[in-house]
Amino acid sequence: MHDLAPIISQLGEPLVVVDVGAQALTHESHVYDILRQLGVPLRVIGFEPQADRAAARRAIDGDNSVIFEAFIGDGGTHQFHPANSCASSSLFPLDGDVCATVASLSALRDQPGDEVETKRLDDVLRHVPAIDFLKLDIEGAELMTLQGGAAVLWRTAIVHVETAFVAFRQNQPLFADVDLFLRINDFGLMRLHAPAMRAATTPSGAQGADRLMWADAVFFANEAGVTDRMLLVQAIVAGGVYGMHTVAERALALYDARHGTILARDYVKPAEWRPEPAMLWWATQQTNAALRGEAAIAEAASMMAEVGLPPHPDRPKCWDGFLAALHAADSTARDVPILDAGAERYSTFLPGLRQLGFTDLTGINTVFTAPGEHHGIRLLPGDITGSTLPAAHYGFIACLSVIEHGVDLAAFFAEQARLLRPGGHLFVSCDYWETPVDTAGLSAYGTPIHIFTRPELEAAIALAETVGLRLVGPSNLACVDKAVA
Repeated sequence: MHDLAPIISQLGEPLVVVDVGAQALTHESHVYDILRQLGVPLRVIGFEPQADRAAARRAIDGDNSVIFEAFIGDGGTHQFHPANSCASSSLFPLDGDVCATVASLSALRDQPGDEVETKRLDDVLRHVPAIDFLKLDIEGAELMTLQGGAAVLWRTAIVHVETAFVAFRQNQPLFADVDLFLRINDFGLMRLHAPAMRAATTPSGAQGADRLMWADAVFFANEAGVTDRMLLVQAIVAGGVYGMHTVAERALALYDARHGTILARDYVKPAEWRPEPAMLWWATQQTNAALRGEAAIAEAASMMAEVGLPPHPDRPKCWDGFLAALHAADSTARDVPILDAGAERYSTFLPGLRQLGFTDLTGINTVFTAPGEHHGIRLLPGDITGSTLPAAHYGFIACLSVIEHGVDLAAFFAEQARLLRPGGHLFVSCDYWETPVDTAGLSAYGTPIHIFTRPELEAAIALAETVGLRLVGPSNLACVDKAVA
């Protein structure tokens, strides 16, 4: 388990994030959001030129960020090319011939746009003394923005920048151009984050994750010129966001050498965390049972904070998420593969296990279009009722609030039984109330909302037994108090 608390305390002031291209995301969280879940105070300064997108981000963040409506670039005047997909709008026009060769880009089209004035980072950030984390996602304009922020880069610890490997925009700078510029400015490439693999356009319409189109490139300021604050920031972000624990430890060792501290030693804890007896007793009372009101949610959230695990943004889900984490930590070795069946990018189950020292973590979901990585966790396209994952491989599988969304239970249990290694555990949670609840006309994730009743849940348990999956311990399906309206 890697402890960020002493480093956060040493940092003192909030970690400053500058987000260029700060529109609200619909299917994932911002890469730095996990820092807030880990207890890192953030000051977020965002720039988003599209007024409706900036307003949506303000509505979501409230006081957690300050969002300015501005085009960031080289300070010059440029033509803005709004696309039929808002997230693809750019200062660089699409190259229709190239887009036509990539299945997922073939429908992109530019719409009429206006000339716009851009502002330089060096001008808009001239009063910000330290930029800890600079994130750029501006559809091809990243290099011109970096060139307009040469002074800013001298006081920046980390640059997280979307880069392209295929020029699907006219005159678009590619990864090699951005990499060269940042290397000249004393930054080193640490990793490619969330690479986007896409299928070529074919007569058959076949799909595949075949061609690298773009990826977020992560650069750290080189060691020779970093300040004490930069070292602390690099350690926090390396460990907390990217799971690069050796990089974090090295940054802390450099800091320790300057100040005679022992942050690196404290960061690397050889002993595995195990649930305390009181937590395990609590888990036995909650397992194979209905959620017993707000008190159980509060208890789970409190224990998560005590352990240092990130809370779920939807608070009631702290209950089953923490239960699953407790069972995994108590039953499964840290190097044994663990699967989140139906994972989402905003889920905190796997990131929490990573904090506890688990090293082989995978999430699957049909919403993932290509294999990727998120905070050091593999995310794979996959159906929880039938996948290509290896048989008898996983020591622990969690499926949290998924099966109520139109899942074929017979196929689901058969697939999980196939994936589990002998002696492995399957943890499943779902929406439940003893008696029927009227959900007519309600839907989520494209399917009607269904709340399991007691007879339905008992039938599901019996169905699982037909493929060799049996409850661990007794069940108590009595409902006491509605905790979720």
